[in-house]
Formats: sequence, C-alpha cells, structure tokens
Amino acid sequence: MNKAEVMELFQRIKYRYAMFQVPNELQKLKEMASDWHESLKDVPYEITKENLLRHAATEKYPPTISDLCRVPERDQSTLYHEHMKASTQEHLNALNEFEKTAVGPTPGQRERVREILERGTNRNTTTTKY
Repeated sequence: MNKAEVMELFQRIKYRYAMFQVPNELQKLKEMASDWHESLKDVPYEITKENLLRHAATEKYPPTISDLCRVPERDQSTLYHEHMKASTQEHLNALNEFEKTAVGPTPGQRERVREILERGTNRNTTTTKY
C-alpha cells in the first residue's frame, strides 16, 4: 500500500465513522499518514478495504491499524487449490525447460531402433496364424 492509498483509506473510514479523527492541519495529516503507511505498507490495499468493510459491518468504533492488517484466513480447499496450481505451474516450467534443452537421438541410435523394429515386425508377420 502506498501513501495515496492510506489517504483514500482515511476517507473511507471517515465516511463510515464520523468520529474518526483526521487532522485538519496538513503537516499533522502527513505525519498520521506516514505512521499508518509504516504499518500498512506491506498489506495490499484491497485487503485493507475488505477488512474495513468487514469491520464496519460489525463494529461501531473505527478500526485500528491492526484491524486493517489482518489477512483473511484461507480454508483447506483454497490452500489445496493454491498448492495444486503452484505445483502444476512448476511442472509446466520444468517441461518447458526440458523442451528447450532436449537433444534428439544420434544417427546411430536411430539406426539401431529401426533395426530392432524391423526384426520385431519380421517376427510378427512370420509367426502369426489366423
């Protein structure tokens, strides 16, 4: 979250909670925004908005920074799907890397495989009876 988003968050809180105190003096407002930003900088703005909505639905007092920082808990199925998605992506990346570095058989190996297949084909045609 950046400082502009902190200021927008203040507006959203003030809209829902009239008693939320935002300084009128620009310098004090900047200090308050800096303090909040220091605590919220690693939290995505969308999470803080969701937390504010969740808080406003059940609480009559404005949220604290810690109320807005909470990352929602994920259920087992979400964790499983995230793991499977990451695992699949890892596998696809490995396949792409293998495709880039793969080397075909040598001419000698190709000839050997042809010989083996021809012997196998000759055996099957001579011994098959209907």
